Amino acid sequence: MRKIGLICLLLMVSGILFSQKWKLTRYELMYGVGVSNYFGDIGSTSNNNNLYGIKDIRIFNTRPSFMVGARYKIKQKFHTRVAFSFIMLNGDDSRGSYPQRNYSFNTFGLEQSGQVEYALLSEDRNRTSFAVYNKRGIMYSRSRLGLYAFAGVGGLFYIPFIDHSNPDPSYKGDHFSSGPSYTGIAFGGIMLKTIYSNYLALSLEFGPRFVIGDDLDGLTSKFSKFNDMYYYLNFSVIYRIKTSRKGYPMLFKRY
Repeated sequence: MRKIGLICLLLMVSGILFSQKWKLTRYELMYGVGVSNYFGDIGSTSNNNNLYGIKDIRIFNTRPSFMVGARYKIKQKFHTRVAFSFIMLNGDDSRGSYPQRNYSFNTFGLEQSGQVEYALLSEDRNRTSFAVYNKRGIMYSRSRLGLYAFAGVGGLFYIPFIDHSNPDPSYKGDHFSSGPSYTGIAFGGIMLKTIYSNYLALSLEFGPRFVIGDDLDGLTSKFSKFNDMYYYLNFSVIYRIKTSRKGYPMLFKRY
């Protein structure tokens, strides 16, 4: 009976220690690459069955993006993140609702964002149904895959370059903007995250960015009924920073 009681006590203590393991890496730095795809006045279809632009996502109009950011774990399932992203957007009227207009554009932007993340499934959770053993025969009871929902707000500093050389008089009411501009954004999405090692993790996130303004492509059209938006897909490599007993990041501390 004493042995059984001791085993139960050890299991309880180990469970408590595992449940607090996420606190050992409360800070994370990330570097990401991805793609962005625009949906707005130029090159998009205007019907109501367009699924918020998803049907207008085209490989040839997809452009690369780059991101750096930092994350802080407030709770095991609740995190915050700030990030800076360089994005490029492209579109043309060849397959949109107004192909005869023949507009095209390229936009370059710097996105600043803050978001909150909630773990639907945390990569730090315990495996409760069964134990897993590694190659050395040591029991491993932790999951390494997480699923998150996130939402956030931010701003976008951007410069559009639009080609509007078509002289068709039907579009004389269009307004074109040039030079640097700034607008607010709101967004949400989902993220998959997996632990690669004690100090590295990987993530893949996807979601739409809703823009407050309507000239992200350099055009404010009299035919426009909605603000511009773009989709963002990003793959990140994450450096997991060890946390001190006082809760401070230990950037150069080895595990």
